[in-house]
Amino acid sequence: MWLELAGGNLCLPCDFGGVDIPCPAVGSVYAMKEVKACQMVCSHQQVITKVSACTDVTGTITQDQCFAKGTSALTKCMFTSYNTEQGQTKTMCGPCSVDGIGKIPPYTPGQLGPEYRSSVNGCASQCDLALTEYGIPCDPALGITAVTPCRPTPPPEMMVTPVPSLKVLGLKTQKFAPDYWAVAVPPPYGADQFKIAAAAGARAAGWKIGSHLPPDAPLSV
Repeated sequence: MWLELAGGNLCLPCDFGGVDIPCPAVGSVYAMKEVKACQMVCSHQQVITKVSACTDVTGTITQDQCFAKGTSALTKCMFTSYNTEQGQTKTMCGPCSVDGIGKIPPYTPGQLGPEYRSSVNGCASQCDLALTEYGIPCDPALGITAVTPCRPTPPPEMMVTPVPSLKVLGLKTQKFAPDYWAVAVPPPYGADQFKIAAAAGARAAGWKIGSHLPPDAPLSV
């Protein structure tokens, strides 16, 4: 661990006897001198700092809740899911960027987790989000599943069905007139939509598949 201090620099271990040594925060006092910067090569990348708005170590927070904490506090958070030594699945939320450290890299699945002898299942970081061509955020880091779908979900196809009765359309038939089937043409009311409506009406009326339908076939009104 390298410390840049006001009036001199220090090189210290970031792991001593199996204990992770954190970085002092920029602006704090270490060895009676102000800390200007701190960098380390240890994997834990811990830092002494104030509690972040992202911090949640209850073990049950969801990814959506974690990211919502970051969005509401105008900061960015990192969500981690891991298994404890006893096989229990836990989750945690923390900052993905810290003063004096910079951006915290996300955990890799299978890596040692935040608890003793725990194993990481997955990790997603708001610091690594990227926008797709659709303007939707995705998480491409480490092949992690996207936070949200990477492409907009197409709207469900409109179900076109005959109206239950011609009275719905304000139409009246004579007493002995045959049964008529009316189907509303869906928007944007073009030729393709007219064909869809005609096919729905033909199926309801029992026409054979392949019958010639309007608007290609002539109509008699």
